[in-house]
Amino acid sequence: MARRSVHTPIGDDVQIGSRLKETRAKRGVQQKDLAAQLGMDQSALSRYERGEMRLPSSLLARIARALKVSSDEILGLKELKRGAIVRDQRFLKRLQAIDTLPERQKDALLTTIDGLLRSSKAS
Repeated sequence: MARRSVHTPIGDDVQIGSRLKETRAKRGVQQKDLAAQLGMDQSALSRYERGEMRLPSSLLARIARALKVSSDEILGLKELKRGAIVRDQRFLKRLQAIDTLPERQKDALLTTIDGLLRSSKAS
C-alpha cells in the first residue's frame, strides 16, 4: 500500500496562501463563500491559505477569476491592486445589493448620495 506523502510548507506556498487570504478578505469574500463557489470544502481552502497544501495552477486560475484579480497578483508577480477596494464590509454588502437594482433606482440613489456628500462638504 502506497503511503501518502505529507506536504511540508515552503516559503512560496506560505506566501502565496497569505496573498490569497489577503486578496479574498480585501474583496469582502468569506472563506466559506469562496469555497462553495469553487465547489470545494472550506477546510481545503483554509489549508491552501495557510500554505499547508500547494495550490494547483488550475485552481489558482479559478480563484483568480472568482476574486476578479490576476493570478500574477496572487503569485506575487504583480503588486495587489489596493485602490478601489472597499474595506468596510457593511458598505461592500450594500454596494453588492445596489448593483442588482434597476438603473433608474441606482440613478436615484446616486443622486441622493451626491447631495449628501455636497452638503457635508459645505458644512
